[in-house]
Amino acid sequence: MAETSEEVAVLVQRVVKDITNAFRRNPHIDEIGLIPCPEARYNRSPIVLVENKLGVESWCVKFLLPYVHNKLLLYRTRKQWLNKDGEYEPVFLLWEEPWLGFAIPGL
Repeated sequence: MAETSEEVAVLVQRVVKDITNAFRRNPHIDEIGLIPCPEARYNRSPIVLVENKLGVESWCVKFLLPYVHNKLLLYRTRKQWLNKDGEYEPVFLLWEEPWLGFAIPGL
């Protein structure tokens, strides 16, 4: 399991990439859930895709949550989203909740 901040950063980037690839392989994912797994048992991805169901092993959530939280705060303060090249692109809000804004980049 990741111990240093560099290892955590690499792990998070790998997991985010695996989630992105899962949605690219199957754009019809209709359910996302946690798979109870207190620790990583194998040197493999914690992302599981079966039919239209996406599972995330629970051990990696503690690493993913701060990353996702920071991305949402960045979006909310700048009303912009970083594209894959690290450049900001404007987004059009679908709706604005007091606690969170949702958007689709590049529409």
